[in-house]
Amino acid sequence: CGYPPFYDESHSAMMHKIKNADYSFEPEWWCSVSETARSVIRCLLVVDPKQRMSIDDFIEHPWLANEVSYDRDISPALEGIRKIQARRRLRAGQKAVHAVTRMKRLSVTSMND
Repeated sequence: CGYPPFYDESHSAMMHKIKNADYSFEPEWWCSVSETARSVIRCLLVVDPKQRMSIDDFIEHPWLANEVSYDRDISPALEGIRKIQARRRLRAGQKAVHAVTRMKRLSVTSMND
């Protein structure tokens, strides 16, 4: 698909969505994913482990048993994944620069004391 079911620009907001299983299948990214595949995802993204799909249920689900298709064009999904990974790398780089800058300031401050 190329787009995670949980997404938010804010890391804390995204964590809140994950903890509460607050997800969506955005049509732009998920339109090529079958309803049975989405059904598996819905069954796995359940907060309560007792209500979540078991491994046996997963193995017997129609999506895994019948619908695996290797002739689909997955290039749009791959491009979406690349964009998400690039965004994550950029965000990680920004955090690293921020951390180094902060450590330098703290180092200079402690040297002056």
